[in-house]
Parts: sequence; C-alpha cells; structure tokens
Amino acid sequence: MEGLSGAFFQPLALSYALAVLASMVIALTVTPALALMLLGSAAIERRESPLVRWLQHRYEVLLARIIRTPRAAYVTVAVIVLGGAVVYPWLGQSLLPSFKERDFLMHWVTTPGTSHPEMVRITQRACKELMSIPGVRNCGAHVGRAITGDEPYGVNFTRTGSASTQGGLRQDAGQDSGAGRRLPGLYRDVQTYLKNASKRC
Repeated sequence: MEGLSGAFFQPLALSYALAVLASMVIALTVTPALALMLLGSAAIERRESPLVRWLQHRYEVLLARIIRTPRAAYVTVAVIVLGGAVVYPWLGQSLLPSFKERDFLMHWVTTPGTSHPEMVRITQRACKELMSIPGVRNCGAHVGRAITGDEPYGVNFTRTGSASTQGGLRQDAGQDSGAGRRLPGLYRDVQTYLKNASKRC
C-alpha cells in the first residue's frame, strides 16, 4: 500500500507483529516463572466453566456433522471465497473517504529562472481569475518555499491555497476555468488539503 494508507498501516502492522512476538515470549518465560513462584504451594482446584462445557459440546456436535457430510462445508467455503473475490475490486485502498471539502490548493510552476516580480504578477492574476468563479470567497498564495522547509522550491513555484468555497467546488474547477486556460506555459494541478497530505506521505 502506498500514500497515506501505506504510511498509516505499515507501522501499524509492524507494531502488531512486535506486540504478538513480545507477548509470546512473555507467555513462554515470565508467566510460567511467576506461576511457579506465586502458585507453587497453592491448592488449585481443577474445574471447568459451564460455558466452556457448553461450547465444547456444541463444537463436537458441529464437527461430527461436518465430518459425516463435508460437502456442505466445502460449498460454504467456496461461496465465501467467491464472494470475497467478487467484492475485492470495489474495496479500494484509500484510507480516507472522499469528502466534500470546501478548500483546495492549486500549484503553479513556471520555468526555472522566472523572476520573483513575474511570479507575483502571475499569482495575482491567478487569484483574480479564481475569484471570478462562482462560489469562491477568498484566495491566498505564497511564492517559493524556504530552503530549510519540508518542500523547498524556488520562486518559480507558487501555491494558491485557502480558496474557500460555498457549498463545495469541483476539484477540476481551477483547471477548467479561465484561471487555467488564460495562463499558458504553466504546470498546474488542483488538490484538496487531504489529498495533498496523502501525496506527501
């Protein structure tokens, strides 16, 4: 699994495996030693729980029936496997569902060497075009990123963010609108905050 799902589930699976291994080691070493030390001279009465006896009886009856007529068990297992195979393509691997987010990000990248004033002019024009889209209430942006930041970029990179919308906005609205068509020579994409975070993971 990749992206945000992989970043979440990989350490989870590793932690689970380590926890099972540690519990097994303790069960084989520490628990018997403590039982010998604390219960060595105690009078222990062996009694079975009524629930255990009931479950064991039911299990024996069911197991005997399956052994006598195993065809029903085979058919049940085949139906479960077939059902899992049919459902698998629709399960997906996304950790987060698709939310109707009201904010989105647009990345604008020009050719290296573009001056800072020119990127400011392009960014201002992009924000103006975005504000002309019905539903967009505000627009903010920053040009470039700090060298010591998590995503260092030059001044030829700008990110238009916090373009809050009323009632939600399609993710491709920025590309389909005049903001995308009237600024040629730029690489641009549209992301929501959650999808941008998953790409960084």
